[in-house]
Amino acid sequence: YPATEGFLYLLTTLIKVAGCPSDLGSHWRLRPGCSPYIEYVTDFILPRASGTARHVKPLPFLTVADEGRLTSRALEVVEAVLVRYVVPLALDRATLSELRESN
Repeated sequence: YPATEGFLYLLTTLIKVAGCPSDLGSHWRLRPGCSPYIEYVTDFILPRASGTARHVKPLPFLTVADEGRLTSRALEVVEAVLVRYVVPLALDRATLSELRESN
Protein backbone atom coordinates (compact mmCIF):
# COMPACT_ATOMS: atom_id res chain seq x y z
CA TYR A 1 0.00 0.00 0.00
CA PRO A 2 2.60 2.59 -1.07
CA ALA A 3 0.02 5.34 -1.73
CA THR A 4 -1.47 4.90 1.75
CA GLU A 5 1.99 4.95 3.31
CA GLY A 6 2.75 8.17 1.42
CA PHE A 7 -0.51 9.73 2.58
CA LEU A 8 0.24 8.76 6.19
CA TYR A 9 3.72 10.27 5.94
CA LEU A 10 2.26 13.49 4.52
CA LEU A 11 -0.34 13.68 7.30
CA THR A 12 2.28 13.05 9.99
CA THR A 13 4.54 15.76 8.58
CA LEU A 14 1.68 18.25 8.30
CA ILE A 15 0.66 17.75 11.92
CA LYS A 16 4.25 17.81 13.24
CA VAL A 17 5.38 20.87 11.28
CA ALA A 18 2.32 23.07 10.92
CA GLY A 19 -0.24 21.64 13.30
CA CYS A 20 -3.36 21.29 11.28
CA PRO A 21 -5.17 24.19 9.65
CA SER A 22 -8.67 24.40 11.09
CA ASP A 23 -10.05 25.34 7.66
CA LEU A 24 -8.38 22.45 5.82
CA GLY A 25 -10.86 21.24 3.20
CA SER A 26 -13.55 23.75 4.20
CA HIS A 27 -14.44 24.42 0.56
CA TRP A 28 -15.16 20.75 -0.12
CA ARG A 29 -16.27 19.15 3.14
CA LEU A 30 -18.77 19.79 5.91
CA ARG A 31 -16.14 18.91 8.52
CA PRO A 32 -12.96 20.88 7.83
CA GLY A 33 -9.65 20.27 9.55
CA CYS A 34 -7.69 17.07 10.16
CA SER A 35 -10.36 15.18 12.10
CA PRO A 36 -11.70 13.23 9.08
CA TYR A 37 -8.16 12.15 8.17
CA ILE A 38 -7.32 11.17 11.73
CA GLU A 39 -10.53 9.15 11.92
CA TYR A 40 -9.58 7.44 8.66
CA VAL A 41 -6.31 6.35 10.28
CA THR A 42 -7.80 5.25 13.61
CA ASP A 43 -11.11 3.83 12.38
CA PHE A 44 -10.14 2.34 9.02
CA ILE A 45 -6.43 1.73 8.53
CA LEU A 46 -5.28 0.57 11.98
CA PRO A 47 -8.13 -1.88 12.67
CA ARG A 48 -7.81 -3.45 9.22
CA ALA A 49 -4.01 -3.55 9.25
CA SER A 50 -3.97 -5.20 12.67
CA GLY A 51 -6.87 -7.54 11.87
CA THR A 52 -8.96 -6.28 14.81
CA ALA A 53 -11.82 -4.80 12.76
CA ARG A 54 -15.07 -6.64 13.37
CA HIS A 55 -17.11 -7.94 10.45
CA VAL A 56 -14.51 -6.63 7.99
CA LYS A 57 -11.72 -8.49 6.26
CA PRO A 58 -8.21 -7.49 7.32
CA LEU A 59 -6.02 -5.88 4.70
CA PRO A 60 -4.08 -8.45 2.68
CA PHE A 61 -0.31 -7.98 2.83
CA LEU A 62 2.28 -9.71 0.68
CA THR A 63 4.84 -9.76 3.48
CA VAL A 64 5.04 -9.11 7.19
CA ALA A 65 7.33 -6.17 6.36
CA ASP A 66 4.52 -4.55 4.34
CA GLU A 67 2.16 -4.91 7.29
CA GLY A 68 4.77 -3.51 9.67
CA ARG A 69 5.49 -0.47 7.48
CA LEU A 70 1.82 0.46 7.12
CA THR A 71 1.12 -0.05 10.82
CA SER A 72 4.21 1.96 11.74
CA ARG A 73 3.18 4.87 9.49
CA ALA A 74 -0.33 4.85 10.96
CA LEU A 75 1.03 4.86 14.50
CA GLU A 76 3.31 7.79 13.58
CA VAL A 77 0.16 9.76 12.74
CA VAL A 78 -1.37 8.84 16.10
CA GLU A 79 1.82 9.89 17.89
CA ALA A 80 1.92 13.24 16.05
CA VAL A 81 -1.71 13.85 16.98
CA LEU A 82 -1.09 13.10 20.64
CA VAL A 83 1.97 15.33 20.77
CA ARG A 84 1.03 18.29 18.58
CA TYR A 85 -2.60 18.38 17.39
CA VAL A 86 -5.05 20.74 19.07
CA VAL A 87 -8.50 19.17 19.02
CA PRO A 88 -11.16 21.64 17.85
CA LEU A 89 -14.08 22.43 20.14
CA ALA A 90 -17.34 20.56 19.69
CA LEU A 91 -19.95 22.10 17.43
CA ASP A 92 -22.54 22.55 20.19
CA ARG A 93 -24.21 19.32 19.14
CA ALA A 94 -25.09 20.57 15.69
CA THR A 95 -26.53 17.83 13.55
CA LEU A 96 -25.40 17.06 10.05
CA SER A 97 -28.64 18.43 8.61
CA GLU A 98 -28.15 21.71 10.52
CA LEU A 99 -24.63 22.01 9.10
CA ARG A 100 -25.93 21.43 5.59
CA GLU A 101 -28.65 24.05 6.02
CA SER A 102 -26.14 26.67 7.16
CA ASN A 103 -24.03 26.20 4.00
